[in-house]
Amino acid sequence: MKHYINNIFVLLMLFSSMQVISQDFKRERIKSLKIAYITEKLDLTATEAEKFWPIYNKYDDNTHQLRNVEFKKIRNQLRRENLNLISDQEALSILNQIENIESELYKEKKQLVTSLRKVISPKKIILLKKAEDDFNKELFRRLRDRRRQDSPRSSSNRKRN
Repeated sequence: MKHYINNIFVLLMLFSSMQVISQDFKRERIKSLKIAYITEKLDLTATEAEKFWPIYNKYDDNTHQLRNVEFKKIRNQLRRENLNLISDQEALSILNQIENIESELYKEKKQLVTSLRKVISPKKIILLKKAEDDFNKELFRRLRDRRRQDSPRSSSNRKRN
């Protein structure tokens, strides 16, 4: 019996580490696609790129930490709790956490623009915002399309046609 428990524990650890590696791989793949997309859209010179990417990567890492780690903690907490049963004090605490994260995200964005003004033109900063938005729209569109292709309903529709 003890042997089975140890095997199950090892399998669970292996599975969770594989998920983390898979998520890291996906994040790195998306990040490299985003870098290529932004580089193309901004048409950065070699000098600009050399100064731009360290600033942007720091911003991207910080905002990723806030969005995907800090907000994830809150989402997990909200999933575990019955929202109808939490007290006003607990709800206020959660709202304060959300406000703090959103405030930090705003500060990061302002810091990015302030730092980039020293490196690239204001026009390229505007183009960066548009490139980020366009990249995200395309990413979500591809994700939505992939989910539609993978859904059982869409496969049954393809069989009928």
